[in-house]
Amino acid sequence: MNLAELKIHDDTPAAPGPLDVLQRFLNLHDHVPGVSGDVPPPPEMVHEYLVEAALLEPAARYSAQDHARTMQLFDAVHADLRARNSAARTTASGIEELARGVSFRLRFDEEPVIEPAVDGVDGAIARLLAILFLARLDGSWRQMKECASPTCHSVFHDRSKNHSGKWCSMQSCGNQHKVRAWRERHRADAVDG
Repeated sequence: MNLAELKIHDDTPAAPGPLDVLQRFLNLHDHVPGVSGDVPPPPEMVHEYLVEAALLEPAARYSAQDHARTMQLFDAVHADLRARNSAARTTASGIEELARGVSFRLRFDEEPVIEPAVDGVDGAIARLLAILFLARLDGSWRQMKECASPTCHSVFHDRSKNHSGKWCSMQSCGNQHKVRAWRERHRADAVDG
């Protein structure tokens, strides 16, 4: 699977600017026949995405330990989104722990930049953390949400005027929710009637 195929399978509209790179990372998942919902992405999928997104050199090593650290970021950012979107207290400890393990460099060119000071998987993690940090700093992260469907964990950029979007896609998750709610209402009416 290459990045172009990933974008076809991930039908969520792209987030603006560099947030798209983080969004596509967070939307990596695998479907296993006979298992409802999606499962965390396997190492091969994550490695291929990091290479396709130019976060990792093609020849770079990607070990089981590298995958565990990358998935730690994946899980921590998803947990952060779920906590924020459920009005629970946001916990960023997992994200901060990862940030302590990588190094960044600040550049003060025409436009200030925060970038990884290392290569490899640590550099890829640092770049994703830098995107997250800057998005939280400029407020654009507030429009990023996790789909409200219990069987979908896609991250989407909420483009609604009042920022009340719940679904990664109205055509799929939103429509499924509406059909489910309609059936439940009609079942309740049939029992009451």
